[in-house]
Amino acid sequence: MKSKDRHTHNASSIVQTLATALAVVVLCSVSSPAQADDKPDVAAALEQGRALFKEGKRKKAAEVWRQAFSHASGEVEVKLAINLGIAYFKLGEDAEAFYFLSYFNTRRGNSYPKRAAKAASALHKLSGKLAKTHSRITLTSEPGDARVYLDDKSGNRSYKTPAILFLPPGEHQLRIIRQGFKDHTEKVTAKAGATRVLTVALETLEPEKPVEIAKPVAPEDPAQPSTRFGPWPWIALGAGAALAGGGGVLLYTTSNDWDDTVAEAQRKVDEEGWQLDAAADWKDDYFRDTVQPKNRLSIGLFVAGGAALAAGAAMILLDDSPAATVFIPALSAEGDATFLFSSSF
Repeated sequence: MKSKDRHTHNASSIVQTLATALAVVVLCSVSSPAQADDKPDVAAALEQGRALFKEGKRKKAAEVWRQAFSHASGEVEVKLAINLGIAYFKLGEDAEAFYFLSYFNTRRGNSYPKRAAKAASALHKLSGKLAKTHSRITLTSEPGDARVYLDDKSGNRSYKTPAILFLPPGEHQLRIIRQGFKDHTEKVTAKAGATRVLTVALETLEPEKPVEIAKPVAPEDPAQPSTRFGPWPWIALGAGAALAGGGGVLLYTTSNDWDDTVAEAQRKVDEEGWQLDAAADWKDDYFRDTVQPKNRLSIGLFVAGGAALAAGAAMILLDDSPAATVFIPALSAEGDATFLFSSSF
């Protein structure tokens, strides 16, 4: 029984491992850099269009080739251009046929001499026909190989510079775009039989400037003295707080001493049999000699502390430098010393 369970577990592990490996292969094939390249897709579109063209589906073949043409380059681009020229010629779209046949002739080099001869003959016929009803625009761009959209139409029907376009009479808009350059829009008025040479110099896009993030300004250290009075405002404030605190402590102890003196005088009357007048005299003498000096001293400490605090605050208020800032110390919930807020004058 245990052997059977072990074999079942092993088989399950093998199945899971194979499934994981298959998933990794699928993900790698989807995200592979080779698939991100347009060339394999363009080559496949070239063959797909040929099959459609042989089946008599010329319009569909032209759509497939047109979509691939915008991403193509090199020899595949030349093949797509001649195929598109022939397809549009068969479909009766003379202006499109002229563009692609002329593009083929300018990009083929010394290749395809037989096709070049047929393309030249077709171009001659198309040029004479279109010149009567359309306006001929010879468009170049600096730099070249820019995309051209006619009348702001997006999609598959785009052109590449240099281009010879035959436009029907009327107002048209050419939008020329190229990666790394600003889009350029050119308005053209087409008239039957007219010709125009148009050269567009594209402007380079300025690199985006990195966004500068302002560094937070740290609050000034409260220990730093103001620039006008030096450290004296803080010394005065510290001394004033100490004096006032000492006066408060001394006043508290003086109050306890007076309560103890009154209680002691009453005890002498009750327990020792003193006369009330004698007990009162003793209490007055003790107050004069012991309690009253402490009381006067506590009041003096209070007054001195208040004066020091007032002096320190006045120096800060009178300091007109930007560094003069009042910081109020406090204890946070965790018991750490912090500064709640500051007010600049």
